Amino acid sequence: MVKSFRFLLQFAWINLGALLIFALIVTVGSLLTGVPGGADNLFSTYFSVFPLMVLMILYIYAFALCTSNLNLALSFGATRRGFFWAVQGICLLYILVGWLLQGVLAALPSLLNWDFPERFPMLRMCGFTSWFFPLMSLVILCLGCLAGIIFIKSKAAGIVVITLSGVLGIVGMVALFVTSSAVRDFGTQLFGSLPLWLTAGAVALVGVSEVFLWHTIRKFTVK
Repeated sequence: MVKSFRFLLQFAWINLGALLIFALIVTVGSLLTGVPGGADNLFSTYFSVFPLMVLMILYIYAFALCTSNLNLALSFGATRRGFFWAVQGICLLYILVGWLLQGVLAALPSLLNWDFPERFPMLRMCGFTSWFFPLMSLVILCLGCLAGIIFIKSKAAGIVVITLSGVLGIVGMVALFVTSSAVRDFGTQLFGSLPLWLTAGAVALVGVSEVFLWHTIRKFTVK
């Protein structure tokens, strides 16, 4: 596992560096183009939906983990069991860094006294104290790995899974965001236990994906 983790880590540092650069570009661009004063432009849009952008990037990273990285790791002598657990560690690293970055951006409007910080409800919803973003990150990473490993086995099936998982991830995040915000603002009587059911569904999806990945990686043949 340690050998596989170190192998994957050399790719993860590059990916995380790109994610950090993206966060810096969005932040600096927002500061330079008047977003703190209420300007509405491209950077304000990227800033407001930064958690969603992070999830999309994590999906791409997870897809690579279970396609090119999987083939390379096994070709260089990694065990299948070791690779599976190394993937879990890399996914955890991605979640922590993504959560840290979006948490910092979520805190900026209040810390720097931006005008109308309520303009960024998605960022406020995904702050440091929220369970929401780490859960969605885990779901997206599992879906990305699932799509990647299916794509290796069948490109047609992989494309279908990529499309469905992308749509499912975006819809799930928006649904959780909207319903959780509504429950917070208007009380549980509006949506009842809908966020709880969505959360349970996300956890179940993660469990099914992990079991499928475990069995598939154990039987995977390098091509």
